[in-house]
Amino acid sequence: MHKVKYNRHEYCNEYLRSDEWQTLRKMVLDTGCNCQLCKDVKATDVHHLVYRNLVDVTVNDLVPVCRDCHNLIHKAIKDGWISQDSKDFDELKQKTLHLLEDEEYKEYVRWLSSKHHLSEQEIKDIKSLQAYVMKKISALVRKNVWYDVLDEMKFTGRHILKIRKLIQTAKYRRTNKMDFLKSYNRCPRKFR
Repeated sequence: MHKVKYNRHEYCNEYLRSDEWQTLRKMVLDTGCNCQLCKDVKATDVHHLVYRNLVDVTVNDLVPVCRDCHNLIHKAIKDGWISQDSKDFDELKQKTLHLLEDEEYKEYVRWLSSKHHLSEQEIKDIKSLQAYVMKKISALVRKNVWYDVLDEMKFTGRHILKIRKLIQTAKYRRTNKMDFLKSYNRCPRKFR
């Protein structure tokens, strides 16, 4: 029996070589079907739509695809277009199987690679959160960034998404710190 959670190294070295996975993979590929995305080439890979617990994988969680389409799916996952959250499985399957003809995804990829300015609200948030976010932004673009150039600076869409995540993280950390300090100040001195 295999573990429920695998790290990346164990996944490649243990799970993908297991008899259970080989049997399941063979079952999916032995249908002799073409790639479910491009429909032109014979399927050579099997893509996991979701990673619940790897030992609970069923044939319905797997999609036979060619190598190129499999790489495209993983690029869409890395870009944040496809989530591997199992809550809405039907939408996930629909989004994955129609990736090649999805005009909205193509527009999203163009947006990711083009340059954009930060919004006024994002700049205000960064200035209020100060050093933590600025240090992370400087590391992200690999050069020192100062507050006074933020409104003139252009970032790629990928950078904008990461900066938005940084702002959310910093806000979350700040509110939790404030909540902790409030509860700490209410606590009697003998318990501090």
